[in-house]
Amino acid sequence: MTGQASNHRAAWLPQNGFAARIASARQLQSFNDLSSFAINFDVLRSVKPDIQMIGSKGSTLCLWETRSSSGFISKPRVDSDMMTVRFIANGHITYRNHAGRTRGTPKHATLVGFEEVGEIQASQAFNAINGTITFEALAAANAALTGGQHGVPSFEPIADVSTPGMIALFHMMRQVQRRGQASDRGGDIAFPLIQEILSYQLLSVWPKRARVAPAPATDLPRRASASLSSSSRRTSRGP
Repeated sequence: MTGQASNHRAAWLPQNGFAARIASARQLQSFNDLSSFAINFDVLRSVKPDIQMIGSKGSTLCLWETRSSSGFISKPRVDSDMMTVRFIANGHITYRNHAGRTRGTPKHATLVGFEEVGEIQASQAFNAINGTITFEALAAANAALTGGQHGVPSFEPIADVSTPGMIALFHMMRQVQRRGQASDRGGDIAFPLIQEILSYQLLSVWPKRARVAPAPATDLPRRASASLSSSSRRTSRGP
């Protein structure tokens, strides 16, 4: 238990203007052993890794760009209450778990919780803008947006990127990622406000899973009973 808690802290360490490049099997192993990210990377056999990430990470929000000519396979290495949104510029990405798979493409962004992911596989020539946010931060934004509603809505895992709201969310994420990349090591004092705005955008524009409405109350048993009773009386009286 102690080791897991320590790993959890290491996997969400705020970093201003981080950059990572994996270009060999040794660098891949070193990244997995020492990195402050919540996932481990791997590549297919006989493939030389080529993975680049650049962005910034706050206490509850991380925004970064991923580029990979080799493609990669990754798995969460900690249990974390976080959600990851990805806008894919090139290639595709597939999330696999016990329930099936979710596929992201340049036409369909993805929003997946860490607890829903067993394995992630990105194609060769992959490029994406990514954001990870904690459930706690999203729940706080949802309460503020709805006037006190608790929890986080049930989101669809994929969304059409061509709608006006999704286009605005993508541009906001990209601009914030670039701003974090260019910020000095002292950090961006506007980051908490930006996080709040992004949370509101995500909650407002991302499609929600349709709730199944409860079946309307009916009086079928009573009606059936009355019908049987009426039929019985007619039978006893005869034709």
